[in-house]
Amino acid sequence: MTSYEEETDYRNVPRELLDNNIPMGRGMIKWAPFVICTNLIKNLI
Repeated sequence: MTSYEEETDYRNVPRELLDNNIPMGRGMIKWAPFVICTNLIKNLI
């Protein structure tokens, strides 16, 4: 049986040993300035 402490590839570690509390990350935040700019352009026209 191999020890999973040194394992760097999460796909080789059984699912029950992995942390299921994974953050979602930024999501769609990077598109917010683009939406604001398009709304400003629409208001100018």
